[in-house]
Amino acid sequence: MIDYSPAAILYDEYGNNIGSIKDSDGYRLLIESKPTPGSMPNVTLPSNPQLWFSQKLVKSGGGTSLLVNGSSVNVDFKLKADPTYNLRISEIRFVFVSDSFMIDGSSFGPITGLPNGILLETKYNGTNTTIMTIKQNEDFLAMYSPGGTIVEVSTVKDFVIAGLYVGGALVLRKGSTDYINAKIRDNLTDSKMRYLTVTIHGIKEL
Repeated sequence: MIDYSPAAILYDEYGNNIGSIKDSDGYRLLIESKPTPGSMPNVTLPSNPQLWFSQKLVKSGGGTSLLVNGSSVNVDFKLKADPTYNLRISEIRFVFVSDSFMIDGSSFGPITGLPNGILLETKYNGTNTTIMTIKQNEDFLAMYSPGGTIVEVSTVKDFVIAGLYVGGALVLRKGSTDYINAKIRDNLTDSKMRYLTVTIHGIKEL
């Protein structure tokens, strides 16, 4: 049950309530943000559902799990421009499952915070731009999305689901060299980390 008592009320950028809850150990956090209807600009869903897309970032040669060793040779996970459609991005969403997930200011999942971090970037018209760098668990909580951010600590596995709302402002132009990239620059192969992917949501435009 989400506590909406005055001490627990937070607000998103639209002024909507954000509920939060933590367990007796103080590590469980649930953030729920419900946007006001009509308050999400920029993206108009197409009438043809076939033009919607959700696609995970993929490394060269295949594979969507970001749990790789990129400490000596960086590993890129990309969504590249489509030859036929402009790809208008609405959200970049991370799903991370591990044996433990500590909100302590110095951890990445169950391990020590990353020295280099996951670099989330985009290439547009030949220019690379950094969107954000993720070095510790709190960086996931800094992301904003109308879908909310969930951090769950349980007796089985812990997980974080965090989305970065783009709202259609980012477009990969058809037939171009544009892309979105998650660059792994550290060793993420610790056995306590179970699952880490990035999924891009958006629509296709002719």
